[in-house]
Amino acid sequence: VPMQRCSDAGLVLGAPDGARFGAARVLHRPLRAAGALRNGGWANHAVPGRAKSNAVEVCEIEKIGRKAVDSNLLFIDNLRVPVADRIGEEGRGFEYILHGFNPERILVAAEAVGLGRAALEHAADYAKTRIVFGRPIGRNQAIQHPLAKCWMELEAANLVVFKACLYDAGKPCGAEANAAKYLAFMNSYS
Repeated sequence: VPMQRCSDAGLVLGAPDGARFGAARVLHRPLRAAGALRNGGWANHAVPGRAKSNAVEVCEIEKIGRKAVDSNLLFIDNLRVPVADRIGEEGRGFEYILHGFNPERILVAAEAVGLGRAALEHAADYAKTRIVFGRPIGRNQAIQHPLAKCWMELEAANLVVFKACLYDAGKPCGAEANAAKYLAFMNSYS
């Protein structure tokens, strides 16, 4: 979101020439000296309900298919945001957003492990009940070994999910959350 500093109001967000633009978040990159902030200098601001006037317009995006959560275009024009409404430190906004994705990654990883376990249980039950040449196919190593491999991979993914729960202790867990999500999804359908 384009912005400019204001002496006592803090920031004015919006297009300087009055043109409309769309934004996904009230996340801005302030003007700064080159290299002053190592992570790009992004900042987040909470925009309280009282600020929503003619300066903010929300338009829902029509979707086909998944509609559980709506998607929106957010138009901001000449919105005054006090410095007191900044979330955290200036220059660390993008870091905060990435940190906020970690619980979601951990949650969907745990869901994927659960789905994989349900599929594996279904496959094992099928192998026990499917009779070929007078005996269950689950008695053949050609069936047992792939099912055992799937079980081991799911258990390994589950351990990484638990390791990613460092988030609950307030510790950094970005790598663990990403690894948990990747491993869980890669092994939930194999």
